[in-house]
Amino acid sequence: MTLQQAIDSGIKALRAICDCGHAEEVPIYVGNWPSTSFVPDAGMMLRCRACAKPDLRTEPAWPRQGAEPRLPGVPDARIGTSGL
Repeated sequence: MTLQQAIDSGIKALRAICDCGHAEEVPIYVGNWPSTSFVPDAGMMLRCRACAKPDLRTEPAWPRQGAEPRLPGVPDARIGTSGL
């Protein structure tokens, strides 16, 4: 899948996964990579924030059904509620 095909499918980010176990979603910004680049190739230009290892495995971060968009660093208010 190319980045353009991912964007056309509604994907807004790539999931970057390191061998150390750290995983993070990286937004697909126009201009970071050519639109004809393949999703797995994007990881060649990334480094893990946890261990600094280069060449991460990347895959599409498919939108979750019913998930509401959240800002990074903002806790989800629903976690730990009593369900009232």
